[in-house]
Amino acid sequence: MTFAVQAWWTPKAGYGVSEYEDAYSVAEMRDDAPLRVAVTDGATGATFSALWASLLAADYASGLLTAETLPTRVPFLARDWAERVQSNPLPWYAQAKVTGEGSHAALLGVTVSPTTGDYQALVIGDCALFHLRPAGAGADAYRVLLSFPFTRWSDFSGTPVLIGTRPTTQANIASHTVVRTGTVQAGDVLYLMSDALGAWFLRETAEGRSPWLWLAPLDLPNGDRTLTAMVRELRDNKRLKNDDVTVVRIQVFADKG
Repeated sequence: MTFAVQAWWTPKAGYGVSEYEDAYSVAEMRDDAPLRVAVTDGATGATFSALWASLLAADYASGLLTAETLPTRVPFLARDWAERVQSNPLPWYAQAKVTGEGSHAALLGVTVSPTTGDYQALVIGDCALFHLRPAGAGADAYRVLLSFPFTRWSDFSGTPVLIGTRPTTQANIASHTVVRTGTVQAGDVLYLMSDALGAWFLRETAEGRSPWLWLAPLDLPNGDRTLTAMVRELRDNKRLKNDDVTVVRIQVFADKG
């Protein structure tokens, strides 16, 4: 099978593009190598959280960061993060925050085999994965096979454990890693989302609506601009909290020939 991967994002209302603190990364697709996709959500208010989110996402997509290697890769990435943020002199208050609090981020990673369709998803924090499968005759009719890691939109209101740069936040990281497996087939769609949009998607589904139809206009030109306008409307209507929004879509197709 083959995959088509697209990503869209928009920052918090009142913030510029340079202040976007989510990240995503997609492995280069070649031959029969597994597809690896990550979405990360840097904690709002944490220091240099955009950099931390980017390092985690890229390391997962590269194949280095896995459920098994988390205990060793996270400290390595934390040292890399510290070296980068301190490569230029920092004001004393920024330095104090770097050494005292560090940074934090949620991670969702998905690895899919193009030969079998089997996938593994791992999550630390509250980014969300939705696995959709065609249902019925309509081209836009789907059913949600998997909602991961939460099955109720109200679960997003908690305070999740995040991946931190400080050693004290890394000690039990493996125990907070949730792994789920599944299998995709031609016609399926996987959505990876940061928490604000994930909570909205799950709430829409619970209330009997079809949120994937809302996402369909992202295929039009200037998809990021379209997402920004759509997210603004949801925020204005109190349907979406004001946070960075990231969504990655993986479409699954049968091999040609």
